[in-house]
Formats: sequence, structure tokens, C-alpha cells
Amino acid sequence: MKVALVVCCPSNRVIGRDNRIPWHLPADLKQFKRLTTGHTIVMGRKTYESLGKPLPNRQNVVFSRNGFAGDSGCRVISDVGELQQIVGEERCFVIGGEEIYQLFLGYADEIYHTLIETEEEIKGDAYFPISLEGNKDWRIDQDEKYPADERNRYDLHFRHLVRSY
Repeated sequence: MKVALVVCCPSNRVIGRDNRIPWHLPADLKQFKRLTTGHTIVMGRKTYESLGKPLPNRQNVVFSRNGFAGDSGCRVISDVGELQQIVGEERCFVIGGEEIYQLFLGYADEIYHTLIETEEEIKGDAYFPISLEGNKDWRIDQDEKYPADERNRYDLHFRHLVRSY
């Protein structure tokens, strides 16, 4: 099983507030769709509930320990071993939230990080579990800048990080 984390956050690591994403960035959504379409995505129950339905053209796997039944179009698992059985040697993309990122961080060998460049503090109550800035465990393999425009309020960096072994 190959695990990639997909996350969008500013340098303060905020990923959510009140079970919602505290920004709307169409460029990041397009990048997310490009990366994950045709693949397995893994998310926690709260992330799934915030989406409201399975994402199309992807195998949706929801990680839950509380008996969440899910909807048609998604598979519910309660341990990492079940995910291994589902994906085999294929790559899966972990899309959040905070607890799920923490759970799968040790399995991941790559991170697709959209860095939001902003001087303002984006407030939240859910965070990516580690700082990626200057983190010696991860190195930036690619970094593509996307400047702010009329639809995207912030400058963005689409980064691909790989684990430093």
C-alpha cells in the first residue's frame, strides 16, 4: 500500500474550522480533483459528513470507529489493515481530517501540500499534525507557484514532498 497525504493549509497548519474548510480556492480544488480522480481516497467520518456525499470517480473509504454506516458509494473501515486489503499495492490518498492525517502520517511516503501564502492569520480548530516548513523528515520535490487572482484570494504553492530516508 502506498499512502499519499493531500492537504491544503497555511503555515499555521489550520485545515478546518467548525467541520468546514475556512477558504474557497478553486485552483486547489482543481488540483485535488486532478490528483485523486480514479484513485482511492481515505477520510475520517467528520470529513465525509462535511462533504455530504461520496466524491465522484473515486473509491471513497471512510475511517470510523463508532459504527458509522456510511452511504452507498463509500466503504467504511475501522483499521489500517482493512485499507491494505482494499488497495493492495495501489496508491491511496488520505484527505483528512486531523485525526486521520495523524493516523496515516507514519505510513505516508509523499505529501501533496497546497501552501496558502498569507500574512493574515486563518483561524481554525483542526490542524495538520506536523509543520512542513523546514521539516527534515520531508523534502520538497516540486513547488509550483499559483498567484492569487479574482477567484483565488491567496497566492498558493502546489508542493510535492517526499519522505527523506
